Amino acid sequence: FFDAVLMHVRLLCRQTPRTQIRLCSTQNQDKDHMLPVTIPTQSSQKLTQLLKETLSISSKRARKLISEGYVSIEHKGRVKKIYSEKCTVPEDSITYVQKPERGITPNTDMDLKILSADPKNNWVIVDKPALVHVCPKAHSEENTLLNALAAKFPDVQLESIGEGGLKGGVVHRLDFETSGAVVFALNQFYWEAFRQAFSEHRVRKVYHAIVYGVPRHPRQVYTGKLRVQRSSPAYVIVSEYEGYDTHTEWKVLEKLSKKCTLLEITIKTGFLHQIRATLAHFGLAILGLILLSFSTLFSTQFSPSSSRPLPLFLICFRRPSIFH
Repeated sequence: FFDAVLMHVRLLCRQTPRTQIRLCSTQNQDKDHMLPVTIPTQSSQKLTQLLKETLSISSKRARKLISEGYVSIEHKGRVKKIYSEKCTVPEDSITYVQKPERGITPNTDMDLKILSADPKNNWVIVDKPALVHVCPKAHSEENTLLNALAAKFPDVQLESIGEGGLKGGVVHRLDFETSGAVVFALNQFYWEAFRQAFSEHRVRKVYHAIVYGVPRHPRQVYTGKLRVQRSSPAYVIVSEYEGYDTHTEWKVLEKLSKKCTLLEITIKTGFLHQIRATLAHFGLAILGLILLSFSTLFSTQFSPSSSRPLPLFLICFRRPSIFH
């Protein structure tokens, strides 16, 4: 009976403007499982701005909490669940932010190698091995750097930092196959500071990779567009007219043989598979293999004129930069 009534209410709500508040049953919404935030009675306020300022979270995280139904408002004795980010909180009311049912599962068995850390626990730089994800894609996933970080810093509420949830505290990411240094912020202030440094290109990102092939020039710069032609599995190509503007530089460090070269690669932008797609466009294949679906192992073939990204393990080492 309750499900039928709730479905009827949802159908009615679809006919209302998005700026209105949707009425939702508060069954199993015990206030003891919520984080109460008292609203000042002297003035009304936008809900997104309220959550951002009071909980010290990003606007994106605040909108996500609202859209996923974690926010309710109590006004004149009635509790209403909010789904619209355009909602204005009325005067003399209380806003409740429900705690997510599950957060990041700490993994105490995973070895976490810390390269550098702030003495006051504001940030940490972790050595990411190859074949390890930076953060989980689902609550059931536990073998990621973020799970190990949650076990290392149990007093830090990672779920409320930055993008929040299963990406809480993550400043940037590396591909699953890539090894290197990854920066995590342990509070919102430093997450915003690091992200601003990345967006303003004040971070120098250096990679080392062994490629099959010999570049025509000892130093080379490529500024062009990349776009994702297919998302699953990821398929990135060089595009002449549309896509994301990228900047990639590389220089020869050592010729290992007639066909293999050690390169130092610097990127000023960050795009999915930027290095492997760009080098493949110039006929330079990063050495390695990748295990594809159905447990079939494929070797890689390429032609010098091919712009297709090669499905290879990225062999590189990322050096942490000094942030100013």
